[in-house]
Amino acid sequence: MALMACLLLPALCRADGSDARPMRYKMDYVSGAYLRKSGSTLHFVTADLEWPAWINAGRPQTLMNHLAAKLFGNTDYAVADGFDRYLDSLGEPLEAVPDDDAGLNKVYHSLELKLVEYSTARYISFRIMATERNAKSHQVRSMVHHIFTYDIVNDKILGTTDLLRKICFEGNVAYYDFMNLVRLQTPSEYWEDERFYTMKFPQEFCLMNDGLVCDLGFTSYDSPANLLVFIPYKEAYDYYTKALKKLLQAEARLNPVGPVSTQESAGEAVDTTKVYNVAEENPVFQGGQDEMIKFMTDNLRFPPIEEMLEIKGRVVAQFVVERDGTVSTVSVVGPASPGFDREVVRVVKMMPRWTPGKIGGQSVRTRMSLPITWKPQ
Repeated sequence: MALMACLLLPALCRADGSDARPMRYKMDYVSGAYLRKSGSTLHFVTADLEWPAWINAGRPQTLMNHLAAKLFGNTDYAVADGFDRYLDSLGEPLEAVPDDDAGLNKVYHSLELKLVEYSTARYISFRIMATERNAKSHQVRSMVHHIFTYDIVNDKILGTTDLLRKICFEGNVAYYDFMNLVRLQTPSEYWEDERFYTMKFPQEFCLMNDGLVCDLGFTSYDSPANLLVFIPYKEAYDYYTKALKKLLQAEARLNPVGPVSTQESAGEAVDTTKVYNVAEENPVFQGGQDEMIKFMTDNLRFPPIEEMLEIKGRVVAQFVVERDGTVSTVSVVGPASPGFDREVVRVVKMMPRWTPGKIGGQSVRTRMSLPITWKPQ
């Protein structure tokens, strides 16, 4: 169980909710199920996306274009634009499956984007899984499994040759040494697998904790995803390119973020669509601050990897309390680790209805921040 401290604060964000002000970091967590119909085909879409809205006080268009192209087949770099266009391409929206669906073809789409690692102002790594399966034929019509790292300093998607020295690809001693290193990191249950002995040079890599994650190119026993192995930094270092070593050893340079005003314009008419930073009456969790802390403590679970490594950290989640008291638009604006961040988002999305914020006696949408400090027992 997590030992934590939490404190509820009004968010320091732009009042109109447009998120136009640069932020040091902001990861949007978008998930849901969607139904579309095109001709005689029903499309069932599930999405679980961890989308980088702001990285080092900038919107990394190169990164967002890459994500949108891999996930949605277009290069709209805002998640809302790209995802909406993707859904529109699948047909008209439906609220429920039609009663006379027996003669309809059914296609299931799954989109998943997961943060692997964020090294402040240096790099950020992701894993993408996208599948399309035809229910009638039980065949997977398409699959994307992709791991990669984005170099924040040089605004670049890092390919294999950006990460590893050329000597690793030339079939010499360095090549065989590297492949032996990969095999040694492969879980022992795969050592008797024929694919283990015919393993080819991994085609994709990404950085994690400055070490190297390798995609072995074949699926694991317990998942449709490709098997990934991790080579720690000290063991991978000799195979790194000079440019990568420079990136990892450089001092993180944080881009400046301008001052933020938390004042709402006096005398304005209340706008029920606007997201306010500060209300005359701020939102209240059911039972107050103590009940909110109890709710978080009862529901948060220490992520297994972070628990095993005895990692500690502080996450700042941001969310909107809607006019009806429901919680929406959950993001992380202060990251600790992918596991910590993900767990805080999961529990915030579980929150019961709040008493909404009010201005002039009217309920308004209000943005809030919730810092959570994780400490291993």
